[in-house]
Amino acid sequence: SDSGSSYLVKGTGSGLDSNELELWFQDKCYKESIGNEIEKCAGDDCLLLEYSCEEDEKHFTFESAVKCDFGCSKGACIPTREQGDECEPYFDEQTFTTVYPCA
Repeated sequence: SDSGSSYLVKGTGSGLDSNELELWFQDKCYKESIGNEIEKCAGDDCLLLEYSCEEDEKHFTFESAVKCDFGCSKGACIPTREQGDECEPYFDEQTFTTVYPCA
């Protein structure tokens, strides 16, 4: 549903795997190993599993270990630094001010 390989959009669908079995699939974020699915993450061990349909529009393939520059959220790469966790404003209790790290 993300029109092929689109790292910035979560895709879902169904198709035939290499053994001709029909399976449902969806893009997902994971930490360290594919079995460790997580809703949102960032850092070197945060990766995207991206599925896409093959040209015959019946079979699918996948690309694992896609590194997202600004983290992964809900099966898609976070598109900009401003939308990543490291850019969320926070209150600094020592200075009693709101800090905007990416402003």
